[in-house]
Amino acid sequence: MRSTDNATSEPADWLWQRQLAEERRRWRQEDLEQRTLENARVLWARFVEQNRRDIEERSEQLKTFSNLAALLAGFALLGILQFDFENHGGADLGVIIAFGIMVSLVVALSLNSMMICGLIHASIMKTGHDYVSEEQEAEFMASCRDFALRWKAGDRPPRPRRTFQNHWASRCEREWRRGFYLFSASVPSFIAMLTLAAWIKFYDQIETAIVMTGILGASLAFYLGAQGRWAKHIISDKATAASSDRAGEPVLRSLGLPFDWHQQPRQGPSARPSTQQPRHRRMSAAFGNRIQAYLQTPHFWNPESPTSSQHSCQPADPVKVEMSGEHVHAQEGHDVHRGSAGILASDLAVPAHIASQSCLLEGNAASTSPPLQNGDCSFCLDPLLESTK
Repeated sequence: MRSTDNATSEPADWLWQRQLAEERRRWRQEDLEQRTLENARVLWARFVEQNRRDIEERSEQLKTFSNLAALLAGFALLGILQFDFENHGGADLGVIIAFGIMVSLVVALSLNSMMICGLIHASIMKTGHDYVSEEQEAEFMASCRDFALRWKAGDRPPRPRRTFQNHWASRCEREWRRGFYLFSASVPSFIAMLTLAAWIKFYDQIETAIVMTGILGASLAFYLGAQGRWAKHIISDKATAASSDRAGEPVLRSLGLPFDWHQQPRQGPSARPSTQQPRHRRMSAAFGNRIQAYLQTPHFWNPESPTSSQHSCQPADPVKVEMSGEHVHAQEGHDVHRGSAGILASDLAVPAHIASQSCLLEGNAASTSPPLQNGDCSFCLDPLLESTK
């Protein structure tokens, strides 16, 4: 009868173990899918943040040049409206005609530049949120799941199909450059207008007109130099600017997990290993010899000794050593601290038959340290350290 029950229970146990294995496998598969979804959400959040920053950057850029263009146009209009030509009948007619031409050029160039920047700014503020809509998010999530199933080493995760960068490159970049060039041309025209106004205003004082012309000429030269240094960087796209900044640096490819697409950190001065010895290695030879002598005494390793009655040895337990409120780590690679003294367990010659034990000094039970590994040992240095005070 017992053999029949055993025979019946064995298939039941086998079936239960098989069901448990299937449930664990199914749970693992769901966990992996959830991790893929979380990785996709992190990437999507990154693209959303990048989209927001790009819109803010372009918005501030457009508003800056639009305000500067409006400022120049206002100065030019004030110049022509407040200028009194009746009291300057002695000025040359050609100079007056040239002055009118320069005023018109400044107003026309600045006004067109302001209008272009304003219209582009309104366009990107209207269409910027379309690239982070729910439809775009759902499409990107599906692309990430498909990428995780068909991933091969060296592949990079997908990117959103429609982005603000593509919209800017196809619809706004050319107009933005046109507005920038118009504003750049308005500044020399404004300086020329001021120079002609000086020759009209001070037609009877040639020295004053010459001084103003020299100062305005120097400012024009400075502007042209600044324009040559910064114009190319301002109107260039981000990919070109990044490639020029990283010229000569090695390009590293990551071949890790599906979403491990980032490059490895570049080796720099801060990443070089330090040649300085750790602080806990610096201890006097006399102190190390006293520890070695103390560990070789019989009462230290004998649990039945009256001297060691306050110790209780328990194998494979976490090490708890409390000495006057200071925590002592006895695991290999951890310091044993007592005041300013520091030692390593690997520096002490511990007998092999004791290497698997861990000593627990009665004290504060809240202080714990990691469990011991093979070949490690904890030890109590309270009497020795008390003697070294």
